[in-house]
Amino acid sequence: MPMNDDASRQDWRELDEPLTLTVVTGLAATDVAARLGVDPSNSEAVRFGEVWDGRDYDAVHLAAQIDELDGHIVIIEPNGWLMTADTRAERISVGGSLVSVYWNVNAVMRVTVAIDGRIVRSFDPLLYEHPAVGEPLPEETDLPFGEPGSCQRAAVELQQRLTGLQIDSRWLLDQPHPTWRGIPT
Repeated sequence: MPMNDDASRQDWRELDEPLTLTVVTGLAATDVAARLGVDPSNSEAVRFGEVWDGRDYDAVHLAAQIDELDGHIVIIEPNGWLMTADTRAERISVGGSLVSVYWNVNAVMRVTVAIDGRIVRSFDPLLYEHPAVGEPLPEETDLPFGEPGSCQRAAVELQQRLTGLQIDSRWLLDQPHPTWRGIPT
C-alpha cells in the first residue's frame, strides 16, 4: 500500500496510513527478528513508503521493518498489526520490554506495554474509558487520551516517555530499514 509522496515531509505521528510502531528495549535486533518468525539474515532495506511497492497486499501476510535506534530495537509495520496480538507482544518482550502503538484508517487504536513476557498495560487511546489491561501508568497523566484528533500523538508521547526514545520523521520515513514481507498474521 503506497504512501503519498509528501508523507516523508509530514510529522509521522499524524500519518493517515495504518501503522504499528513498537520500541523494544533490552534485546538484540536478531533476537527480535527471530521471535517475530523471520530469518534475521534475509531482509531487504527499503523505505517506509516503499514496503508494498510492486507487491500484493493480502492482509494475511504482513511486513515488518526491524532496525536499531539509540540502543533500542524498533519494529515498524506499515499497514500492519502483528504486534497488536498479546501473545506476540509477550513473546517478543521476554528478557526485555516493549511499548507498541497502533492505529488504522478506521480509528482503531491500541497501546500495549509488555515487560519480560507479560502485558502490564493495554488500552485504546481513543476509547480510553473502555476496559483495559492494567492500571493507568503514571506516564499517562496529562496526555489527551479519549480526545479525537489527539490520540495518535498522545500514544506516541506515552511511548517516548516510557522508552526515552524519540523517533523523527526523517529516520522513520526516509531511511531504508531492514524489511521482511510475508509474515503470517
